[in-house]
Amino acid sequence: MPLDRGDYVLGIASGKAEAERQKGAVRTETVHAAYVALIEEAARATGLESLRTLWQFVSTVDPGSLALPEGFDASRFIAIYVDGTIPALDKAVSRWWIKRQQSRLEAATGTCAVCGTACSPVETVPVPIRGLTRIGGQATMALISANSDAFERHGMVRATGASICLVCGNSTHQILNQLIGDPNHALVLGNAVYVWWPTEAVDDRLLAAVLWGDGNEDVAATLRGISSGTLAPDVDSGRFYAVSIGANSARVVIRSWTDITLPEAIHNIGRWFHRISVVTRDGSPSRRFGVYTLLASVAPPGSGSPLSRLNPSLPEAVMAAAVTGARLPPSLLAHVLGRLRAELGQFRSSTAALLKACITPPDHINTEDYMTGLDPASTDSAYRCGRLLALLDDAARLATSSNNSLVSRSYSAASTMPAITLTRLLRLHQAHLEKLRRDRPGAANRIHADVLDILGGVDTLPRTLSVTEQARFALGLYHQQADSRAKARQAKQAHLLGKVDEHAEAPAQIHPDTEENDQ
Repeated sequence: MPLDRGDYVLGIASGKAEAERQKGAVRTETVHAAYVALIEEAARATGLESLRTLWQFVSTVDPGSLALPEGFDASRFIAIYVDGTIPALDKAVSRWWIKRQQSRLEAATGTCAVCGTACSPVETVPVPIRGLTRIGGQATMALISANSDAFERHGMVRATGASICLVCGNSTHQILNQLIGDPNHALVLGNAVYVWWPTEAVDDRLLAAVLWGDGNEDVAATLRGISSGTLAPDVDSGRFYAVSIGANSARVVIRSWTDITLPEAIHNIGRWFHRISVVTRDGSPSRRFGVYTLLASVAPPGSGSPLSRLNPSLPEAVMAAAVTGARLPPSLLAHVLGRLRAELGQFRSSTAALLKACITPPDHINTEDYMTGLDPASTDSAYRCGRLLALLDDAARLATSSNNSLVSRSYSAASTMPAITLTRLLRLHQAHLEKLRRDRPGAANRIHADVLDILGGVDTLPRTLSVTEQARFALGLYHQQADSRAKARQAKQAHLLGKVDEHAEAPAQIHPDTEENDQ
């Protein structure tokens, strides 16, 4: 009661647009009347003249006569002073409020679902949830509310359907507000806030490391602790809790709930970084990408945060996979493949890492090495088809000295119908190979040998590929390109150091590579 919103105190509908204010006019009239009645009750019970003055003001106030500042927002909190003080802060008001609440508790009509004591379930939890404006919520929101007949259970209105006592309602809401306001325990994931807390002491940057990965120097020590296994809780029985919170109108939406042991959470996070382990575009060792970078790499073009442009369920699913060791949903794999086709098969390292995580079983015996880099011994037809497209692209680039990539022109068709597409490209490849044999015989021999090796391990090129096979095709393409870049870089370094025959052909850059794409 010391502070309240402008619609309660002054009867001014909140909202920036006129249509929005008109829509909330009826509600504003109701809440303002309830506020006036509460102030009158307090004035009569305490006999304070300052409260009577406040009641006279709020009961007769004409918003149109007030000299309000330009851009006044009725959804913001305001305080009214009487003779330099806020009436509601008087100790007499505090005593009256406590007595009023105790009388409600004494008329117990149920049992609190949290503490188990007899109580009269509160109709409204006095402490609202704050801090969700960054995901589209309002300044204050209700976690428990049923203010429409459609949401009531057996006639129990508003918060009474949850059967929670005043003490538990206030304390849980206050603690949640503290967590939401703590950057170490509340992370924004697109249109949701991921809030976590442990029951035992552990590095506060644990979840920040998952979100930002090695792109954030502040969590480097935490990442090293996760990788080395030195990050461990003080007590093995400690638990890890997390909740994903969204905002819907004036209500808080609980999207997901996590409850596992703390050692399990740390173990799962360590395995998660193994699941996303994949060589970079130039064949260098894997980076530890954060969830933000992984998802941003497959977000559709647009303005605002990349994660806000994704289905809200996807960021939650990836975070849950990192913390609980769950499988990633098929919808994420379909989305990643769709983005790859839209981007004509142009890979980022982070996209490849997310793709690998989608098809790597969480309980795989060796997640760190599984599909991390080029596997020449793999007999998987889809994987070999992806490698084949990369090699045909190598030959085309070197023969024509052009950046007009076969991958850009053929990726979508080759990744879904490899038999038709690759057969056509193999016929074109013969012309490229003949030109290479005249101009660059060394490159021609290397590519020809690799193509024959790939074709020798495939009985017949598959006519179509399933979604999972398309993922292996994409990784085969990515691994082969990364290997080619690594070999080209090594050959160039050797040439510059004079470690090759001075009459030998200088190596060429097979795949143009830019730093900004290696994410």
